[in-house]
Amino acid sequence: MSEKKGGEDSYDLEFKAAEDDAWYSVSVALDTVAQTLTVKYSCSPEVYQVTFSAGGFKTELEVEELATRFRPVSRQVQDTQCRQLEVGTTVCASHGTTQQDLRFYDAVIEAVNHRTHSFAGEEEECLCKFVLFWLHGRGRGTLTSASIANICTLEPLSEIDPRISAFLILAKEEVRSSKSISGLRSFGPGSKGSSSDKSNSSMTIEPSRNTHGRTCVHSWRINNYEQWTSQDEDIGPQDGLALAKHRHFILIHNLEKDIIPSSIKKFIYKKTNILSQAFVFPRQSLDPFARGAIVVDCEKKAQIIYDFLDNPNYIIESSRGR
Repeated sequence: MSEKKGGEDSYDLEFKAAEDDAWYSVSVALDTVAQTLTVKYSCSPEVYQVTFSAGGFKTELEVEELATRFRPVSRQVQDTQCRQLEVGTTVCASHGTTQQDLRFYDAVIEAVNHRTHSFAGEEEECLCKFVLFWLHGRGRGTLTSASIANICTLEPLSEIDPRISAFLILAKEEVRSSKSISGLRSFGPGSKGSSSDKSNSSMTIEPSRNTHGRTCVHSWRINNYEQWTSQDEDIGPQDGLALAKHRHFILIHNLEKDIIPSSIKKFIYKKTNILSQAFVFPRQSLDPFARGAIVVDCEKKAQIIYDFLDNPNYIIESSRGR
């Protein structure tokens, strides 16, 4: 008999659907014998589910990408909590024209129009309006206004759900055992190749000074970016680096000299929910800063990251003030 973990009626996770890029409350059941992960959507009145097989992945990157599509359930903001929704906060909000057409996507609060709350009887009603910049989905890159009833706060992801973690182990073991890595190239020292410029813009990071708060820090201001697709790109020595055909690169400059790739990856994931690869290029000892790249596997993800980085209302700053 198969060993199953997770209750069918326990909708305790959110899942980003590939079909419409929206977030749904889901229940998850792991079958360790059949090596499957069944995801059931909470989309009443219909019941919809999808089953993933551990043997259905070609690369470990595909397995990791699936993991990024799960997260804890977002929490509905209460009327008395509107002051917690500050400009720059990433939230999950409903987008749609009718109640039957609402889909939930991630957005950043661009502005808040505070209004006096209404008190009908003993209940407080928030009348504030929030301007949202949509990070993905059908409203990606646009601004809309929303009330507090449309907004949920994201729960911190302290660790991967045990059911998801167990399935990732099974899937990665299948990838390694099948050695299904056709179409990948490994880049190491001395690897050379060609690239084709896919954009007429470039990215520069200009130092500016931010004096808000108790301490004075420097910051980076993102102007634009440069993106390539390539089959063989010389990005310096990276042990174990394997890139699929047609990766999308976003080059970044003016980094702290001792920055590590994992810091870049964590920052991008925290702000965009996209799992990327990041690289810091070798530099000369006299170079005043480091250079690097953010790498994703499709143009859509690169565009989402760019839309976030290119937003003129935000400044990216290092912890030590570069």
